[in-house]
Amino acid sequence: MDGNRASAGELIITRRNDRRLRISATDWVKNGDRWTVLSAHRDGRLRVQHRRTGRTIDLPASYVRDFVELGYATTIHGAQGITTDTMRGLITGKESRQQLYTMCTRGRLSNHIYLQLVGDGDPHTLIRPETIHPSTATELLEQILARDDTPMSASTMLREQQNPAVRLGDGVERYIDALHVAAEGLVGESAAQANGSLGEPVGARARR
Repeated sequence: MDGNRASAGELIITRRNDRRLRISATDWVKNGDRWTVLSAHRDGRLRVQHRRTGRTIDLPASYVRDFVELGYATTIHGAQGITTDTMRGLITGKESRQQLYTMCTRGRLSNHIYLQLVGDGDPHTLIRPETIHPSTATELLEQILARDDTPMSASTMLREQQNPAVRLGDGVERYIDALHVAAEGLVGESAAQANGSLGEPVGARARR
């Protein structure tokens, strides 16, 4: 599925439920299951062992080709319930503290976090405040720890939406976005790229 080759000892993940591939009377190959490759056959079949139950099965070549990938990297949600010796996670600063906790408790011996601190190279974001003055690693972690995605009841959500401070925050975000669009329309994309200093006064005004 991801174009990589797997050999004996590799960790893989299956990405499609298939009730025809049964590993017991009540269980079958499922999306998100993690397996250890016991042997790889010339015709593309893989003999694998389930990481949790220890049950084994032969995965057909067609299933391996379309719905199997190496299991060394996964999303935070996909990693829930997994324990490994070392965890290395990449975060952008947009995660919640619940997601950060899940990520940082996967490694048995060590957990390492890598943060994205620079822009993505998109010329359209050249004059955005976060590109001109990127946040530090500490600031990004503080933002993540302050972000709570715990499910809220309908009454709590309604109360939050009617909170003037919350509504003001949304209005400020829209205003800043409008400033960015207006600046690009005024000076043009090529001029904005040629003169990165244009973003300085725009960013300063946006922060006010």
